[in-house]
Amino acid sequence: MEEKAILGVPWTLVSYGANKSVTVLTTLVLARLLTPSDFGLIAIALIVVSFLYWFGGLSFGAALIVRQDLDARGRGTAFTLSMASGLGVALIAAAVAPAIADAFANPRVTGVLLALTPVFVITGFTSFYDALLQRELEFRRRFTALAVQTISYAVITITLAALGNGVWSLVIGQIGSGALYAVALLILAPYRVHPAFDRGQARSLIVTGRGFLAQGITVFVRQNADNVTVGRAFGAAALGFYSMAYRLGDLSYWAIADPVARVTFPAFARSRGRGEDIRGSFLSVLRLVALVGCPVGVILSGAAEPFTRALLGARWLPMVGPLAVLGIWSAIRPIDSTLFWLLNAVDRADLVAWMSLAILVPLVPGFIVAVSVGHLKAVAVVVVIDTLISVVLLAFFVRRHVQIRLRELWRAVAPIVMASPPAWAATFATAHVLNRYGAGLSLAGAVASGLAAYALAVSLLDRSLLRQAAGQLLRTMGRGRTAMSATTGA
Repeated sequence: MEEKAILGVPWTLVSYGANKSVTVLTTLVLARLLTPSDFGLIAIALIVVSFLYWFGGLSFGAALIVRQDLDARGRGTAFTLSMASGLGVALIAAAVAPAIADAFANPRVTGVLLALTPVFVITGFTSFYDALLQRELEFRRRFTALAVQTISYAVITITLAALGNGVWSLVIGQIGSGALYAVALLILAPYRVHPAFDRGQARSLIVTGRGFLAQGITVFVRQNADNVTVGRAFGAAALGFYSMAYRLGDLSYWAIADPVARVTFPAFARSRGRGEDIRGSFLSVLRLVALVGCPVGVILSGAAEPFTRALLGARWLPMVGPLAVLGIWSAIRPIDSTLFWLLNAVDRADLVAWMSLAILVPLVPGFIVAVSVGHLKAVAVVVVIDTLISVVLLAFFVRRHVQIRLRELWRAVAPIVMASPPAWAATFATAHVLNRYGAGLSLAGAVASGLAAYALAVSLLDRSLLRQAAGQLLRTMGRGRTAMSATTGA
């Protein structure tokens, strides 16, 4: 990867770590101030919002990154398409709001969804400028803007929730933080893009973006079929428990895999455009993401009960079962997403979309069977199986289209995968033994023993892995400091 991308790695990890720490703390505070039904209600509305997001400019943002050959008029055309699609889906959301409320037998959904329609117009703007910063490898600026969004969301939602505004604190937080994010992106953008329209370039952008659009829709269905199933079968309160467990399980992706992907996606796309070999760099990225991401999920799974008791309170205990299962999913997902974004970087978004569509065939019946069992944990098990199937298929596609052999992929993650079971066992056993001394001590002891067991197992399986990973991280951070010193004259 080029120097500017490498310098983006420490900024990405530090910024995302800080932003997601604030997000997690915000969620924990809100869990004390709001009811599970409030979270379930916003989860229903956000299912629709997340689906329509892909029609509101996200696919054009991805096309902007992949299409490194766009001139000023082409970028202006992409901006126009992004804004027009955002306005269009806002009108669609307003039109379908009553039908969505009827589908979930919850009339309150109509008002919440109507109130969220401005988010689509905002997203048409932010998705474009967010992609522009990624395209130009301006990660320091991008994550400054993200910090504005995260902090403003925390301040708005917590303040309004403390004042007794219930679910509306979450709604206003979404709109207010999105608007401030848009302002920050505009200020921090390396250059302004003015609306333009060129029919030929618009057609080309639509062709490039349709793979990302199809991919986004199919991936959305895969990632939200469980929420729809739980919401319809068990109601808003159960969906609140499940969605909270899902959100916590998704931490390893949003805190580790996604920020790395935001650097490697445009960097690998540029390298591919220059005809460079990206295989060695990718295997290093895959190993580092797995090394850090897998233990987060494993420990979350093993310590699900003390985690819930200590940080959320007794009223959230129904989510312990799904959280324990989704912790395993959390350990797998970083590997899945890293393979996923590599294929996007080499312009195989259409292939990923078809794969996601194929996985839907067994997924939907799986959720139907899980609902018949009558337990949230069964739904979570289907999610884990779905992700395992995805990893296997993506690995075969990477072998075919990037020429990385399956043996090389396995060798990159084997010590990490094999170290995860003993880490889970140590976490779970410690949590059980210390349970009598209180949830706080049980959680602290479980996390410490899980990390120790993981580090010991990894060291025994590959003595050089931790040393190499630390050295690579220090070299990356060192290059960042050197570059910044050179820039400032320090």
